Amino acid sequence: MFPRRTKPTVSDDPSKLRSTQTVSTVGRQGGSSTGLSLFRLKQAIGEASSLAPVQSTQLLDQLRADAACWVVHDEPLTTEAVSLLSVRKDTFSITPVRIETSRVVRATDSESVFVVDGRVTVVGSASIGANGKIDERRAFLATFSEHDVRVDRLSAGSRGKVVGTVTMLGLSLTKAINHAIATSGIELAEPSKLARKAAARAGLVNGQPINIEGATVDNEGRTILGLRSPVSRPGRPLIVRLEGDMSEDLDLVASATVHEIELEAVADQPVGIRDLAFDEGRLHMVTAPSDSQLLAGRTRRAPVRHLSTTITGDDVKEIRQFGNKTKVEGLARPHGAEGLLSDGWWYVIDNEKAVIVLSAH
Repeated sequence: MFPRRTKPTVSDDPSKLRSTQTVSTVGRQGGSSTGLSLFRLKQAIGEASSLAPVQSTQLLDQLRADAACWVVHDEPLTTEAVSLLSVRKDTFSITPVRIETSRVVRATDSESVFVVDGRVTVVGSASIGANGKIDERRAFLATFSEHDVRVDRLSAGSRGKVVGTVTMLGLSLTKAINHAIATSGIELAEPSKLARKAAARAGLVNGQPINIEGATVDNEGRTILGLRSPVSRPGRPLIVRLEGDMSEDLDLVASATVHEIELEAVADQPVGIRDLAFDEGRLHMVTAPSDSQLLAGRTRRAPVRHLSTTITGDDVKEIRQFGNKTKVEGLARPHGAEGLLSDGWWYVIDNEKAVIVLSAH
């Protein structure tokens, strides 16, 4: 158990924490400051986009950690886009993990990660690339077992490796989610000209580009996906709830149930999902502005918030608000963190040069 109300400090290891400061205005709860602390972990890979708690005690022992989360980064190749964020006593550490595959993989843009019974799944979705087309290289599932991860301790810091598989999905995931949305009867916000052209080029009849940025599992191992876009006509975010584990049966997506998050909507402030987590019977999410380039008309930036709901998207409660400038992209509540953190939640911020962690204290 961690010592109570202590803050992680600077480590001498170059791969670990380099600086720390208290940022009392980053998060707000009930109208007052939460006293979130910001921790900057410098390493070659930034752009952290999602978190998921480590389940394997064996892996925690290898890391010599009290608590740890998987982190995915959305810029590198998928095989280089996974790290372990861990804390021991008073020090945060970041450990890059390479996924070794039997063939060369060119997949990129890892967006979300979840863990079921020690099996880690990284999800990428075929969002629109710089050329205005839906980029199929971004649609994939990468899977591996926590129990197979090996961590080597080097003079410049720890590194890990694991044998895994990367399955390219093409447009199958995009088409399946469009089918599920159409079946749900939920009306979508009008897509932009860019989105309509990209959909037409990809042969999506009456469909839209799909940007998945959140993925988690409920207490029965069923996958829940969170969409940054599209959003419903009133500007609310959507979740896609499967009846099983997506990594075991992708066909579950087309028959999934789609729910609209029942938050108060403002028409010109459309809200999408940046990450999902399931904790103590509630679905938690980071909500933020949806992708404005995929929506028709001018939009204003919605605030970034940590919300919780039921798995059907109702009974929405605000846990924390970050304003409209902080680019929070991931959240998780790692097992064993309660002694250090008042509510146990970790967040990561989108940053190109470092992994930036926010935690309450």
